[in-house]
Amino acid sequence: MYTVMIVDDERLIREGLQGLIDWEAQGFRVVAAASDGQEALERLEVSPVDLVVADIRMPRMDGLEFLEALRRRGDEVRFLILSGYAEFPYAQRASGLRIDGYLLKPIDEVELVRRLVEVRRQLDGPAPQASVRERRPNLDLVKEMLSVLESRYAENLKLEALAEVFQYTSSYLGKLFRQKTGESFNTALDRVRVAHAQDLLRRGFKVHQVAEMVGYRYVDYFHTKFKKHTGVAPSRYRDTPNL
Repeated sequence: MYTVMIVDDERLIREGLQGLIDWEAQGFRVVAAASDGQEALERLEVSPVDLVVADIRMPRMDGLEFLEALRRRGDEVRFLILSGYAEFPYAQRASGLRIDGYLLKPIDEVELVRRLVEVRRQLDGPAPQASVRERRPNLDLVKEMLSVLESRYAENLKLEALAEVFQYTSSYLGKLFRQKTGESFNTALDRVRVAHAQDLLRRGFKVHQVAEMVGYRYVDYFHTKFKKHTGVAPSRYRDTPNL
């Protein structure tokens, strides 16, 4: 059984992550937790583990500084980074420090299990490794992308950032997404945003409020996208109950 340390400054996240999946069914046991990188370093000096799962943003010593400190002292522990979408560009700086992947918050349990399976394969030893593309069926990958669209549509979502998370090129993801869904990633994102906008407008929110709530920075741009997908302006949709 491989050992795991969870590092996050929020107690609820540390505890929630421990209960999110059956770790032992994946060959892992959570044996330690820490609230920041400094505390984690001190604990690892006494009791090393096989895998660290750490948040990228923490007080005193954040996840990136923690990882850098580990590598400087020669510690090759396997490492998964927790990151909010807005923090992802900062998290990408860890790519040259030998990490095993990123997990976007809120953590998807299927993605966490997949990451653990990959880490366990590395820890288990020299058996030939399947490629990333072989390990993650294309249809499952598209489902995960759709899940991100549904849960993070209000953020500044870019295909390039998802490409880093899923460890593919953005061009490959874009072609795969269009092949499996019949529409581009950006079109799907607009469709999801407009669907949520319709609900918000029906609930009485003002047009400029809805634009911001579903991820559009500019009201005029939201107006254009909404009308393209529904055939009517958002203000008319809001004020006409039977549309």
